[in-house]
Order: sequence, then C-alpha cells, then structure tokens
Amino acid sequence: PILAAEYIGFLKRLSLAKGLRFLNHPEDILTCLDKKRCKPLLDGGDIPVTPLLSPGVTNYDELIYTMNEMRAYQVFIKPSLGSGAAGVIAFRLNPKNSETVMYTSSMLSRDGLFNTKRMRRITSLEETKDVINKILVQDAIVEQWVPKATHNGIGYDLRVVWLFGKIAFIVPRFSKSPITNLHLNNMAGLF
Repeated sequence: PILAAEYIGFLKRLSLAKGLRFLNHPEDILTCLDKKRCKPLLDGGDIPVTPLLSPGVTNYDELIYTMNEMRAYQVFIKPSLGSGAAGVIAFRLNPKNSETVMYTSSMLSRDGLFNTKRMRRITSLEETKDVINKILVQDAIVEQWVPKATHNGIGYDLRVVWLFGKIAFIVPRFSKSPITNLHLNNMAGLF
C-alpha cells in the first residue's frame, strides 16, 4: 500500500503539471491501476469483464456467507490497487464439507503479509482466514473465478496489447496453478 500510495501521489502531481502532453494521461493510468474504477468502465464499454461476486466483502466470514448465498464456490480476491499477483488469492470452497483451498504467492510473517515469487497451495483454515482477512481489510475486489482454457492439460490465459486500434502482440501465459503471472515461474508461450 505504501508504494502504491507514493506512485498514485506522483501520478496525481504529474497530471496537474502544465505544458506537458501525454500518450497515456496520468489520470487514465490511475484508472487502469484501480480495479474498482476500471472494471465498470470496461463493462460499460461492452468489454467483457470477470463478474464481481459482491461489493463490500471485508472479512473471511462475510466471504463464506456471500459465496454460499450466490452459490459461487470459486473466487479470486484481488487488492484494488496492485499488479504482479501481489496479494492475489484464488480460493475454493467445497459447499458439501466446507473444506477450503487457497492459491497465493502471499505469505504471513511477524511483520505482516508479503509477496513471494512462489505459488503456494494452502489448506490450513487458520492460515487461509488470516491471509484472506489481511487482503480483504484493504480495498479489495472479489470476483468469480472463471476457469482458464487448457492446452495439453495446462491452463492458460492471454495478455493482449492493443495499440492505436490494433493488436500489437499476444502472450499466452501457461500455469499449473490458477494464477498465471510470468514472474511466478510460469511459462510464456508463442501465439
């Protein structure tokens, strides 16, 4: 949050500067960085987005209640601000026996929560609650987990860069875990 706050402050100051022209205006960058601001704009522009589960979920118990109410037993929890899978959680709840599994690169320490370069699969309910509560207490979104397509038994998604009305390039990201970020030792493919 501190690094994001510093960067947000920098972008806000930059947007007020006189005599500068931008290819991407700092206010637009701020909007893209904020998942809560960006998703409705994309959705309003008829660009498909992953559906939000419910706004305002702030702790583990509310999350479980909402998942059961909506019969949505797989979700992604993401800090509103951030990138590189920092604080991102893929979470599953088995509605029959309430067992849970969480995939994340976040880890608890005495100093709080930090991001690692290693994806972890966590089934400990105590650790799951602690990590989820630490992410949800921040400004976070909970969205439905849409299963990824697979190729040769490995899940993938596509990162598409769109410049000036055309696709500049496409990068498939392959992973055996639900989170495909490349810095987590996942594989980039050729499109």
